[in-house]
Amino acid sequence: MHELFEKLNIKTPKTKIINSIDEYNQLKQDLKFPCLLKDCNSAGSSGIYKILNFNEGFNVLQSNFINGSK
Repeated sequence: MHELFEKLNIKTPKTKIINSIDEYNQLKQDLKFPCLLKDCNSAGSSGIYKILNFNEGFNVLQSNFINGSK
């Protein structure tokens, strides 16, 4: 959806796709908190986590996305 909105010049929040913990670590300097993490396999407002700091994001990624428990 984000790509479509961007193509149509509809304002959306900045979006980054993260496929690994390493990619998340590389974004450390660019992320601003609070931010949202969303499971790409979820629909609508489900699978969204409000992250207050970098370590919290790391923990959410590790326990919910990277290990495949969702």
